[in-house]
Amino acid sequence: MTSEKGLGFFETSFPAHPDLQRIILFSGHFCAGHVIGLRAAEEFLERFDLSRATEDEIVAIVENHSCVADAIQVVTGCTFGKGNLIFHDHGKHIYTFVEHDSGRALRFCLRMNIERAPGTNPSDPERMAWTAECPVHELFEIEELTVALPPPLPRPIMQPCPCCGEWTTNQLAVPVDGRQLCYPCAAKAGAVPPSVIPPWKMF
Repeated sequence: MTSEKGLGFFETSFPAHPDLQRIILFSGHFCAGHVIGLRAAEEFLERFDLSRATEDEIVAIVENHSCVADAIQVVTGCTFGKGNLIFHDHGKHIYTFVEHDSGRALRFCLRMNIERAPGTNPSDPERMAWTAECPVHELFEIEELTVALPPPLPRPIMQPCPCCGEWTTNQLAVPVDGRQLCYPCAAKAGAVPPSVIPPWKMF
């Protein structure tokens, strides 16, 4: 459900934008990350004359876990479930969108020190309004490139971990002393780094 704060700010600060309304409903609130993700995703779709993905026509690569990713999922149709949303935990405001069949891509790097942008807090109302309305090239460094996407993996096979008994996909099982362990058990055995819960959050 949309928070009253987010919806109220949206209604008083921006014109009715259907994608932004859907982002707020999806995410449950409204913040600067949503505007940033909306601007990047829409620029990619418009520049390459593409529509929202229903399958894997588009691949999105996000390099942080901010609310920008929520907007990108809504606008592009790229999701973890479809396998066309790729997450790299680099802590950087870098967003790359790829047309699957051709490999054509746009890489967006958020400009952090914009002299003419009002205020310093991305969530200040005046700053958010500027973010929504400024020329997109002032908000991002944009690079057009070609990305070679890897071929799809075979359909995964689920198998029990011999250590904990929980089922895991064979594609992510880790060989340890002749046994195929799930990732957490392999981490406990010291074979791989432990999974880390990232700090919360960028915006």
